[in-house]
Amino acid sequence: MKRILALLMAVVFLFSFFTGCTSTKGDKKTTVDSTTKTETKTETQKEETKASEEKILLMALPEPTGDKFSGMWGDYGGAARCMMFRRLLMTDKDLKPIYNDLASSHKVSDDGLTFTFTIRDDVKWHDGVAFTPEDVIWSIHMALKSTQISSIFANNFRKILGAMDYVEGKADSVKGITQSGNDIIIKMTEPSSTFLLTMAQWPPYPKHLLEQEPPETLHIAKFWEKPVGNGPYKVTQFIPGEYAILERFDDFYGEKPKIQKVKLGNIGEGDYVTKAQANELDYFMTRSLEIVEEVLKNPNYKAHPVDILYLRYLNFNMTGYGGKGDSLIADKRVREAILYAIDRESITNQLFPEQGAVLHSMVPTGMPEFNKDVKKYEYNPEKAKELLKEANFDFSKPLRITYYYNDQQTQDLMDAIVYYLGEVGIKVEHFLVQGDITSALYDKKEYDMCYAGFAPTCYEEIYAIFKSDDQTYIKLRPSTPNKFDPLIDELVKTTDLAKQTEIIKKLQLVENEYMWNALLFSLRNYVLVNESRLIRPGDYGHEWTNYDRSIEKWELK
Repeated sequence: MKRILALLMAVVFLFSFFTGCTSTKGDKKTTVDSTTKTETKTETQKEETKASEEKILLMALPEPTGDKFSGMWGDYGGAARCMMFRRLLMTDKDLKPIYNDLASSHKVSDDGLTFTFTIRDDVKWHDGVAFTPEDVIWSIHMALKSTQISSIFANNFRKILGAMDYVEGKADSVKGITQSGNDIIIKMTEPSSTFLLTMAQWPPYPKHLLEQEPPETLHIAKFWEKPVGNGPYKVTQFIPGEYAILERFDDFYGEKPKIQKVKLGNIGEGDYVTKAQANELDYFMTRSLEIVEEVLKNPNYKAHPVDILYLRYLNFNMTGYGGKGDSLIADKRVREAILYAIDRESITNQLFPEQGAVLHSMVPTGMPEFNKDVKKYEYNPEKAKELLKEANFDFSKPLRITYYYNDQQTQDLMDAIVYYLGEVGIKVEHFLVQGDITSALYDKKEYDMCYAGFAPTCYEEIYAIFKSDDQTYIKLRPSTPNKFDPLIDELVKTTDLAKQTEIIKKLQLVENEYMWNALLFSLRNYVLVNESRLIRPGDYGHEWTNYDRSIEKWELK
């Protein structure tokens, strides 16, 4: 069987060698063969070449296909977002919230129930209006009713005294949030091991510009066409589909950046290689080893590997197409059979050599919190066939897999999964989700499995998606209270490290019991820097978070 896979993968890789030099982003094809030259440049390309020759830092827009910047409570990290918006605290590269930022100081009571943040009095929004404690307090109230927000933020804010009364309309404000001068005092109903981390990742918004917006649509307000932040760079121009310009904010309260201007291009992963070959991208992150290898053919670039919690898996839709029931994978035996049928070890070794590791739980096997007693689901096609027979699986209907990554490795992975499931008699269709991804995945739901990625900041964020009150993933599974709930609640309020590890190991066993996703592999990420142009001192960390990148020390040669 493995020889058959090796032949299959060899064919896939040979095909990729001859055709994979062209990557598709929408209807646009971009040639990445370094020997191919384009004789005529568009005006945008001329402008990019000019920018690469000037003292302008070249990066990619956080969301290259949108007509607005995205709200920053759902997708909250990344260098560009952190250039525009600051947080009360900041973490080091290991995501320890040890630095003050918008807060000049903070303290936690001995019982862990009261947090006090003293807000700086020298911070301004990019429109010149002073940043105040009222911005923070108003933003927390809005966040409690937001429909697009990280689960770790939402869960922490709901632990504030009186928060749920406010959410349910029983109170006009949150009782546990008070103000005394520049001090914001937040009282919790129970201790939270991740509240300080939340305040180092969650950016407050400007009340004076957004207070008339409904919280449900805050993330798509007109404000995001040219957002006003309080970071070291302000947005001065945004042309949807092309680029945004950030310029140094001279009234920034901290050390001023050395680089005056940043250009965020409309650059997706499919464009990284061509941009790097032309020295038109100075700093970016990728999880694609294929992209890394191509980019490093330009000797100006250096790759910095970063080990993070980055997980890849197949998310099961157990509610049926459109949430109408009659799901092909509602029976757990079918979900188990799918995992037994796929040789994850061979796939990982073939597609992600020296980068990937097979997952057996949401905790990577190399982490000290990994529970060695979890069920491994090692490759066993005969066991898969047996389980499918027991479950009376309908082999006449194809399983539909969707995905939102548009790269060659994902295509190769889909081909391998089709092959393996076909070997146990399961027909498979796979397709790229396009347009409004959130609606397609969680409302329309015209699929059985979604190939997904998750880059959480901590285990509390990993397991928050399994809670029965989660606002997003609950749309794909039973909504009744589950065994995750009490364990997650206990984890969030536990500060003892040994106790946390014990709870995390129990959670992994509950994963086995429910099996709401098919775990594939974890991946390390790579930060690539054009060192012929950019001097980037400081540590490298989790690029999808807010951590101290020492942006003020970056220089262009």
